[in-house]
Amino acid sequence: MRTNFVKRLNEQHKILWNLALRKNFWIVLFIDITLIVAAHFLAYLVRFDWQISWWISKILSALPFLIISKIPIFYMFGLYRGMWRYTSIADLINITKAVVVSSGFIIMSVLYLNRFIGFSRSVFFIDGVFTFLFLCLH
Repeated sequence: MRTNFVKRLNEQHKILWNLALRKNFWIVLFIDITLIVAAHFLAYLVRFDWQISWWISKILSALPFLIISKIPIFYMFGLYRGMWRYTSIADLINITKAVVVSSGFIIMSVLYLNRFIGFSRSVFFIDGVFTFLFLCLH
């Protein structure tokens, strides 16, 4: 049992190392980070009628946590495996799963850490919708 875990861990390490050596991976990663940031900003804009001056500090404080949370979850659901030129329904299902899990994780984390004090609950739902749309269009 333990040897299977070690083998699987070594395989994941090799896959991650091979991804890190590809220039296209870094481009896609940069685009995904940009889309995550854009989705969060757009969620605040939509929620607060295009006036977010009061919320800039909350937006900027949440962005590192969003990026650090979403990117590994996207990797776990296989969003960085293949080329998007050959996208199928299975890939769209993986995007849906990744966005639901990452948004759920973020919502549960914010709830646990500060009970949504100072944060709008609907922003995180809207952020999930925009993240899904942006990833599907990307």
